[in-house]
Amino acid sequence: MQRRDFLKNTLKGMASAPLLSAAAAEGLFASSTNFSDYKAIVILQFYGGNDSFNTFIPTDSTHHSDYAAVRQKISVFDTDLTKDTYYNKDANGYYTSSDKSKNPYAGNDLESVYRKGMYKVGGELGFHGLMPELAALYEKRVLSVVSNVGTLVKPTTYDDIANKTADLPLFLFAHDHQRRAIATAYAQSRINSGWLGRVADAWSPINGKIGLNVSYHGLDMMVTGKDTSPLVFGEKPDLFKNKDIPPIIEAFAKTKDSNIFESYYKRLNLDAKEFSDTFKSVWNDAVDFSTFSAKNSYGDALFSVPKTSDIGLDVHGLDSRLFKYLESIARFIKIGKEHFGYKRQVFYMVMGGFDFHSGQMVDHTQRLRSISLAVSDFYKALEEMGLQEKVLLATTSDFGRTLLSNGDGTDHGWGGHQFVMCGDSNFNGGEIVGKSVDNYKLEDTNTNFYPSRNIKGRLIPTTSIEQMFAPVLDWFGVDERTMKSAFPNLANFQTQSGDYKSAFLAGLFS
Repeated sequence: MQRRDFLKNTLKGMASAPLLSAAAAEGLFASSTNFSDYKAIVILQFYGGNDSFNTFIPTDSTHHSDYAAVRQKISVFDTDLTKDTYYNKDANGYYTSSDKSKNPYAGNDLESVYRKGMYKVGGELGFHGLMPELAALYEKRVLSVVSNVGTLVKPTTYDDIANKTADLPLFLFAHDHQRRAIATAYAQSRINSGWLGRVADAWSPINGKIGLNVSYHGLDMMVTGKDTSPLVFGEKPDLFKNKDIPPIIEAFAKTKDSNIFESYYKRLNLDAKEFSDTFKSVWNDAVDFSTFSAKNSYGDALFSVPKTSDIGLDVHGLDSRLFKYLESIARFIKIGKEHFGYKRQVFYMVMGGFDFHSGQMVDHTQRLRSISLAVSDFYKALEEMGLQEKVLLATTSDFGRTLLSNGDGTDHGWGGHQFVMCGDSNFNGGEIVGKSVDNYKLEDTNTNFYPSRNIKGRLIPTTSIEQMFAPVLDWFGVDERTMKSAFPNLANFQTQSGDYKSAFLAGLFS
């Protein structure tokens, strides 16, 4: 085995230990960073393919009429809701009005709640009725929606596909392959490193022994590089992947070895234990969110999971993991910045269960409410810590869903909407960015739809993953050389020769 391969495999093997890996010991790699400030990126991925067309609903009356005709009984009504009602638990706002002239499905059932309406806070897309907190963040101008994003190799039109001249991502509409395409930002081939992993490679050994990336979903490819691996974390230090390193490892690591590889491996284990012990010692004392003046929408402490009796939704509770992970990330951000002096961090997490081929009006209800509450709590925590300008959260998903309903759900699509949240003054919050979906009718010749014998309304993305996240990395401090390594297809989207930033999605930042 070559020395480079040994070190690479050793580091990746360490990624399942308490201090998992990543960026090796100081001195192994050359650093290309010298930041004076702190910034963090948080990636929230929706596994299964979120139905973003029922998350962000067309507000234009003509577009909504076409949308409702295609979506039929799972469509969200064109009713502009009042956020104050939804914040007031005593008003039981999540139960629908009995006015059947506005809602033929009126009642207290979950399907009625799901279809009740939206918040028309501006622009061509409204926020689902279960997401008043996200609508409020949009109005606060710290959250924007990115329209019709997806995996692309290069700009692609309906005619390109129909004429068989398109260079398409591998295995469109397949969960695992599209996740891989999003993770690698190289949709035409199955490479084995992610775009955030390659940034970590370029910046190694930033943050010393823990590296740049922290994963709450194992060794996910997006945050795994060619030479670095993420720190795999749980909700708190006690939930490191392999718990504590046994004492025997510590004793073993202190013994000398004439073999340089064995000696290096022992030192990594000892470094891992020492860091784990230090991390645990500062974890609980870092911040107490229960003492914050900011509270959740029901007057309780941030990151506490509301009871079903509070929210009026009797639907197997909310997704408590999302609250716990975002709480952990908020705590980790404070520790990283103030205790360890880190300048850059990336956090990756997954929320699952979005593959709603059936039962969508019940199960999607739980997830949308969880997202709105947990993300709102996260931003409030950042504000109280004075870090809202330093952190950016962005979402992604396997793919969008089909516009056409299959009766009780939707099928695998392609393009879909995402959102980005950041309190930086240069971030353009309160905007719908990217090319608008301008037609919700199912027509063979509609340039927005993927042509097939069974027309289901699969939107061809008008913004690529690279275009959406390149300005995010630019905000993060990634230079041109590293940007091109992270996004090898970015040049395919340039509108001006030689100007890599001309490929960026316009409108996210000033």
